[in-house]
Amino acid sequence: MILFSVIAAILSATVFAVAVLWLKGRMPVSDLAREKALYARFVDDVDRRLARGQIEADLALEEKAEAGRALLKAARDHNESSAPLKPAVVMTGAALVAAISFGLYVFVGMPGYPDQPYAQRLEAWTKAAQANPDALPPKPMAEVLKARAGDHKNDAGYWQQLGRHQVMAGDYFDGARSLEISVRLDPARAEGWSDFGEALVLAADGVADDSARNAFAEALKRDPNDISGLYYTAKILRDDGRFDAAKAAFDKVLSQLPAGDPRRETIAADLTALNEARTAQAQVSAQIQGMVGNLTARLKTTPDDPDGWARLLRAHRVLKDQAAEAATIAAIRAQYRHNPDQVAAILNKATRPVGSE
Repeated sequence: MILFSVIAAILSATVFAVAVLWLKGRMPVSDLAREKALYARFVDDVDRRLARGQIEADLALEEKAEAGRALLKAARDHNESSAPLKPAVVMTGAALVAAISFGLYVFVGMPGYPDQPYAQRLEAWTKAAQANPDALPPKPMAEVLKARAGDHKNDAGYWQQLGRHQVMAGDYFDGARSLEISVRLDPARAEGWSDFGEALVLAADGVADDSARNAFAEALKRDPNDISGLYYTAKILRDDGRFDAAKAAFDKVLSQLPAGDPRRETIAADLTALNEARTAQAQVSAQIQGMVGNLTARLKTTPDDPDGWARLLRAHRVLKDQAAEAATIAAIRAQYRHNPDQVAAILNKATRPVGSE
């Protein structure tokens, strides 16, 4: 088995080296550069349609503003990645590695030797956990804990520890299920709720859905200083465009972290990103506000313009101006009080993205 392990390691290193050399010969492709190119082509197309008289100036401005918002989001989220491998290359490489590995196993491995049973591995992990639980990796520790679920069905602390280890091992969905049991058994624990919310965010690739948001709200309801709940709430507020509230939450997290805590660097980076997002949002909002002013003035003189009303309503929603949104809906209903189908069509169109029509 030692010879087999050595040869397998050499084969893996060779395949890895070939992959590295192949990738070095290719130019990296930036997701952000691709988004910028798409943005430039979109803006050029808008300008062409405007020059031909196919769209009005305020709609052109609105479409550019929406495209700018999408580019700003891409700029926050982008990271550099290498050009993707061609499917044929991937399939050929996978087949080659599988064939060579099978051949090595047959000739230098021990096919007749049974695998070590799971029970034996679990026993070894259990002994290691009893001797020094901190030395056991998260995945084996989670398996050790999971094996004792029958003895701890109603123990919230047990389910919380199991969920935490599952999350650390990358088993986000299992971790979320375990942590959900924990908060169901003991809903008074703030940490249980924030752990549950974090697992939901990780399982959703960083997106905080309604369940995650509710979990963080429950955590802060029980402990307003819960660090994890505050941190994720700050990120949610930032993503919602509530920058002042987000900064206050980040500052509150910083006030609780001791000097030298590595998490302070993460918060500092988050605050920098928040300030950049605030500046970019202000610029886009100013553009949209200008379009709103022009469109509002035009609708006062020519109110029979369903597309104009839809664009105005959509702009108020983008700006999160609920009072103006309500006033616009009332104006639409008044303008088309004898045509409810037109009212419904305008309200429906206002919910769709710019350019979808």
